[in-house]
Amino acid sequence: MKGPTILVVDDEPYIRYVISRKLQRAGYEVRTACDGVEALQLVAEVGAALVITDLMMPNMDGFELSAACRADPRTREIPIIVLTGSVVTTAQIQRKMESLSNISCVRKPFSPRELLRTVKELVPEGNGNTS
Repeated sequence: MKGPTILVVDDEPYIRYVISRKLQRAGYEVRTACDGVEALQLVAEVGAALVITDLMMPNMDGFELSAACRADPRTREIPIIVLTGSVVTTAQIQRKMESLSNISCVRKPFSPRELLRTVKELVPEGNGNTS
């Protein structure tokens, strides 16, 4: 039996690879997207138990992706982890997203082990995919 599906969204292929490998080794099913537009299509098609997204991406950034997920009743409750290497502080990001619920912020560079710990807090083992 496969674990919950996690969608990893980042415009940097290496970051997608590192996060995906760590999550797969922990038993999660992983889908990837290179921007928010592709991510919205994937989450609508296959669902996700969690979305991990970069903040700064072309076409649709992490703010826009998070807002779009919260606006759709099908994806409203999916937890989101926003990754950022931006000089914007975590507090500034949280203020901008204060109307959006169930969103965590992780600073780049991050420890894959710490990211996995955050994932496990949001998606306990045995939790199925959401559709």
